[in-house]
Amino acid sequence: MVARSILAVFNGYDHELSGLNTAIALAKASGGHVRVLHVNSIAQSYAGIFGEASVAGMGWEEEIERQNEARLANARKMTEAVAEREGLTLDATATEGPSLFFVSLRNAYNRTLLRELSLVDLIVTSSEKGVGDILSQSVTDLALFSSRRPVLVVRPSDNDAPATVTGAPAVVAWNDSPEAMHALVNAAPLLGEASRVHLVTTEKGSGTEVPEDQKLALAYLAAHGIEAMLHVVDTDGRQAGEAVLAKASELSAGYVVMGAYGHSVLRESLVGGFSEYMLGESDLPLLLSH
Repeated sequence: MVARSILAVFNGYDHELSGLNTAIALAKASGGHVRVLHVNSIAQSYAGIFGEASVAGMGWEEEIERQNEARLANARKMTEAVAEREGLTLDATATEGPSLFFVSLRNAYNRTLLRELSLVDLIVTSSEKGVGDILSQSVTDLALFSSRRPVLVVRPSDNDAPATVTGAPAVVAWNDSPEAMHALVNAAPLLGEASRVHLVTTEKGSGTEVPEDQKLALAYLAAHGIEAMLHVVDTDGRQAGEAVLAKASELSAGYVVMGAYGHSVLRESLVGGFSEYMLGESDLPLLLSH
């Protein structure tokens, strides 16, 4: 069974529509429910970045509030349009899916937000490669590092089409790390719907022996009725992320399952790392777990 409780992070930007449409497509496939989460910043959130004196002295508080109200109105309007197109009644109390509910929160760092991010099966967010606003990044970071829920990062697409996830071939980027193990377990319900599952690793065993962690990963999937094929990829001097993405393309994968940030975010951003590379370069949707 795929996710039945889905949260779509939506700030009202055009590039996020593919993510919202993906969440709805997943809900329709499972008879599930989508909560569309819009988070407005408060001026104090920017004070830590630009300095309290700058925020207050330049009159930014009023401007931030004005932008917040405009973003909220736009996000709500866009969600209403999507609901109408999909034949869904927005905000209707429904015990049977699919359904769509719009939620607006003001504070990006509070218990209410973490509750919204935690009590779901899956979080869906949209991101253009290499860009993103401060607030959407902070919400996604909180989702990934604090909620312990899987986060599906979807790229913008032509005509805002949903990403093809349910039923698509899937690649699991594997290494012997807690993050990869958590990602595999979190992804099992979705992998059960995949047409094919490929376990891709750049870690070779000694001789012809398959390493124990790879055997256990395949056994875990088999216990869930998922037959996966193991691929050991030679990096040939490339970054691991580049090698995995090349293999995913060769296998016509619809998405990649991966553990995120086995090293600190700071270290990966400074010296480079698998997560940074994948988030910066992948055109495929990424199903992340930390």
